[in-house]
Amino acid sequence: MNLGWQIPAEAIYFIYSFQCHQLPQQSFYVFGPQAMYSLGQINAVSCAGMDPWLLRQFVGTAELGYEVAWSDRMVYAYGSLPLAAIVWRWLSRWLRPLP
Repeated sequence: MNLGWQIPAEAIYFIYSFQCHQLPQQSFYVFGPQAMYSLGQINAVSCAGMDPWLLRQFVGTAELGYEVAWSDRMVYAYGSLPLAAIVWRWLSRWLRPLP
């Protein structure tokens, strides 16, 4: 979205919409001044109110930045798996296997 590639960006949002609720108040934002925004801040620039279906349509603006396609919980959950694998690989050098 930041590069002006609207159609590919919308395709990414659509594909990930089957895995995540994509509520804007629970997502990270890139290319903007803040990493996250409250519901009040989002409603100040969009008229979604409390309707989750309307909120899901908000993907950001040039001023706020653009929403990551996964919510913060999905980023933490899927980001922790490779991190845990790296830590386990590092720790496994000093751990002995069970008899």
